[in-house]
This record gives sequence, structure tokens and C-alpha cells, in this order.
Amino acid sequence: MKLPVRYLYLLLGLVILIPVLLPLFSPYIYGTADGLAHRFRLVSFVNSLKQGYLRPRWLSDQALGFGSPITLFIYILPYYVTAGIKLTGLDMRTTTQIYQGITIILSFIFMYKFAAKLWGKRAGLAAATVYSYAPYRLLTIYLYEGWGEMTAFVYPPLILYLATKLNEKSLRITFLFLTVVWFLFILTHNVSILMYIPILLIIGVMLLKKRIETILFFICSLLTGIVLSAFFTLPALTLNHLTAYPTLIAKEAGMRGTYYKPILFQIETAVETIRKGKVDYYDFTIGLAYLLVIIAFPLLFRQFKNGKIKFALLIFFLFIFCLYLTMPSSDWIWRNLTFMKYIVYPFRFLHPATFLGALLVAIITMKSRKLAIFFIISAIISGFSYTRPEIEIFPFNDDYFSQFQTLLSAPGTLKNMATVEFLPKTANINYLMEVENKYLTTKIKPVKFEFSSPVEVIRDKIKAEEMEVEYRSDKDAILTVNSFYFPNWQAAIDEREDNLAMDGNGRMKLEVPSGKHKVIFKFGFSKIERLANMVSLLGIFILAGEVLWMRGKRK
Repeated sequence: MKLPVRYLYLLLGLVILIPVLLPLFSPYIYGTADGLAHRFRLVSFVNSLKQGYLRPRWLSDQALGFGSPITLFIYILPYYVTAGIKLTGLDMRTTTQIYQGITIILSFIFMYKFAAKLWGKRAGLAAATVYSYAPYRLLTIYLYEGWGEMTAFVYPPLILYLATKLNEKSLRITFLFLTVVWFLFILTHNVSILMYIPILLIIGVMLLKKRIETILFFICSLLTGIVLSAFFTLPALTLNHLTAYPTLIAKEAGMRGTYYKPILFQIETAVETIRKGKVDYYDFTIGLAYLLVIIAFPLLFRQFKNGKIKFALLIFFLFIFCLYLTMPSSDWIWRNLTFMKYIVYPFRFLHPATFLGALLVAIITMKSRKLAIFFIISAIISGFSYTRPEIEIFPFNDDYFSQFQTLLSAPGTLKNMATVEFLPKTANINYLMEVENKYLTTKIKPVKFEFSSPVEVIRDKIKAEEMEVEYRSDKDAILTVNSFYFPNWQAAIDEREDNLAMDGNGRMKLEVPSGKHKVIFKFGFSKIERLANMVSLLGIFILAGEVLWMRGKRK
């Protein structure tokens, strides 16, 4: 029995992906820029889930056990997915390798589906291959291991594919899926969604060809996804001033000049990485296949029919504009548009440029098998080097990631733990360094509860977002908790709420009376979080109402 042609192309595509997937499954862990930090966070995240916190907001293992509200502010979906894989019993190395492989395969499939729907299966295969082998795409996996950014490659082609299906009979199901995909995208990588929303809206409106009703459905799916994600986005946007993160943003913005990637640099890097056969952290380039697109598209776009020329030119313009935003000459835009400060690094626009360039490859190759083969080969040649990074390798097992979490560098390495920027802004980093140096010398961890006078600790219980200690004392005392103060923390003595204060190092402290008492600390919800949770709940009702309305409309 013969396989349908569409399955043959997909099967061929999966074979093409083998060279880019196999290096993932090595018997060691790559020493990527962020990989070790993500794995330590994942340990804390899984521990919180096991303790019953379905929405972990305070990772208590971070920063020598002083804790961090990091998951209040950064993307959370990759941690849920990797936690789900980890909870099956797999080790940390295999868990992350599977997750990375899934992101590559899904981004390939969805790019293929979208491009094939518009321009044919051959064009779909060419676009998906170029997309999967794009240097920046592989850089996010093999050198930087940005869990959010690597996952963000999955969504843009899927969103536009679903947008094209809004005109078909299964409107309710498509709208529901599209809304959920927007929602997941928002939870996947804060920065990527900022870059992609205007791009996807512009392309989506063009795709839907002035069908006002369908365009409104497309826009409503985004708006509903934003409302559903309010439980995360509202606190992340409005409370981040309570952390050191804005200070980091300001510092990095001041160094923006070092993060631009001029086109000449990109051309040189594209050629040099092919010659070397290996890459390092600073090898940023759109890649050989994409540079060839810049030359090929102006020569070939006249072959398109009138109805498709405008769409092709739009994609080309957006592609060039995203490349422009990575270059020094775009500095005036970065300085004058406020929201750009949240994107921080100009080279991040290589992400949407990679997506848009793959669409251009589909347009260019839809009528030519030779061109399709040419772009597939050039993409593989250009991208394969990025699976061979010049970085450290670590034979770490799961015990390594379960050890005491240090502050600046992962234990025994120079890899950044990416902890400081998400600590409460009142945390004393110098004090933390003293604690860390003492621990490295003595291997003695700081106890969680310190009393200013002798007491008898009857029992204590320490969880990620709830701690309690029962004590007996002959006189009043000051209880200092070796967890950082954050406005969410609440204290109660014998079930009566009490005023929680902060010591000079940013730790929680509380005046406790003599006698026998039980003190409970809980990581509660701020007013903005309560409001955000209500908005997300409202979003569920809005989505249900939209789907029911569509059902009635179709009847």
C-alpha cells in the first residue's frame, strides 16, 4: 500500500532532521549558557509540584535556599512540560534532550503544514528544512539552551496555519485551538510574543483576504488568549519592579551597541562557521540559506500572479525589517520605542527573521524542484555546524542538580545560575556571597529559623511556599527566617496575622512572644495577582461564550 504524498514528504523531512537531532542525544550535558540554570530551576519547580503547588511562584531552593520569585516573572510553560517528562522517571539529561528534540520536530511539522497549504508540498519541505536548520534556531538549543526561545519557534507557523482554517467548516474547533495556541505562546516566552504579535497579525490579516468576519475571529483569538494568560502576564508586568530585573535591563540596554549584528558580520560568520565546522557563543548569523534568499527573491518574485505579489512583498519587507533591527543603524528605533527595552538584545530579531525567511524560501521554491533542493542543501550545510558547539561538556547525573543551589555559578563550573536578576531588589548580594563562601568552606547550610535568644524548637515544617515552626521560649525574641522577604509573604502567630518585617540583609524577621507558640509563613497572593486570576477565570467564560455563539451562528 502506497503512502499518501503528504506523508512521504513528512517522512523525508524527518529523515532530513536526523543530523540535527542525533547530536542532542549525547551521553553528557552540553555546557550551554543557560542550560544548567534551567535544570536547577526545574528541580525546584518539580519539588513545588510534588508539594501540591500547581502554580509554583516561589522557588525555595534558589540562591542558597533563600528563595526567589522567579516563576512569577519568567515563562512557565517549558518548565511544566519538562517537569511532566521528568516525573515519568527519566533522568535530567534525557528529559531535556527529549524536550529539545520535540521543539525541533514540532517546529518542522508546523512549518511544513503551513507552507505546504499555501505553496505546495515541495515548498513546505524546503521551508521546514530551512527553518529547522537555521543557525539562530540551533544556536538557541546547542549553545544558549534558552528553553523559552527554542520553544517559541513552534508557534508562528502553527498560528498562521490555524488562521487559514478559520474559513473552513470547523470554525469553532479551529478558533478554540487558535486561542489555546496564542495562550501557550504567551506562557512560553515573554519576549518572543512581543516581537511576533505585530508580525503575525499583519500576515494573518493579509492571508484572510479582507474577509472581515474571519479577520475579527483571528484578532479575537489573540485577545482571548491574552485574557486567559492574565494570571501570568499581569503580575509579570506590574510587579517586576520588586526584583532586581529592571536594573539588569537598564544595564544591558546601556551595552546595546555590543549586541548589534551588522550584515557584513553575519555574512562573514555564515561562511566562517561552514569552514570551521564548529561554532561558539558569538556566531550569530541569519545563515547562508537566508542570505541567498535576499539575492534570489528580487530576481524571482515577478513570476508570481498579481494576487500573490503583494503578499510575497509583504513577507520580504518584514524579513528585511527584522534583519535591519539587528544592525547598528537601527539604534534610533531602539532608543525611541519604549517597548523595545523589554526585548533587550537586538540579535533576538534573528528569531522572526528566521521564520519570515523560511516563508520566502517556500515562495521561491514552489515552482522549482531544483531551487527546493538547492535551498535544502544550503540550509543543511549552513546549519549543521551549529550542532557542534565549542563548549564544555559535563558528565553530571541527577544528584548534581539536587545539591545545594549556589548563587552566581553552577557548582564546580563557571556557568551562570541566572539567579541574581530575579531576586527581590532588597536582597543583599554581599551577604549571600558571604553565606556561599562559608558553605563552600564548611559545607554547613544556614538553618531556616534563627532566634535571637535560646528557644526550644518543638517541630518545624518547611515547604516551598509555606513554612511553620513551633517553639517554646522563656522570653520574647526576634525570629529571622533565612528566606528573602517579598511582599507576598505573610506571617501568623497562633493563627493571628502579624506584621512581617525585613532585616538589613533582606531576610524575613518577626517579633515573637515568650511561651509556646506556632508561627506560620505563607507565600500569599498580592492584589494584582488576585485580580489577574479573576481576569483569567473571566477569560474561560469569554472563550466558552465565543464558541457557543459561533455554534449558533453556523446553524
